[in-house]
Amino acid sequence: GNVEIMLVSFSFGVKMFQQAKTDPELAMAIDAVLEKNVRLLVCRNTMRALNLTVNDVYGVAEADIVLSGVAELARLQGMGFVYIHP
Repeated sequence: GNVEIMLVSFSFGVKMFQQAKTDPELAMAIDAVLEKNVRLLVCRNTMRALNLTVNDVYGVAEADIVLSGVAELARLQGMGFVYIHP
């Protein structure tokens, strides 16, 4: 069947997208995930705390930024998504 996967990044997880701006291997890994139709969501609260803009992170568009990563996890769980923590 169909599976919809969303990866919600907050706290130190957002730094990965910042590092990918200067790390080609990491950027390729992010691109590979995006090619599999995984939706990457990034926490605006974390971005503000780190003084980051959408231009400072790789592979993230304004539409991919959620107000709060934790709140987005709760919202998605309420919609029936399952939370898997690595």
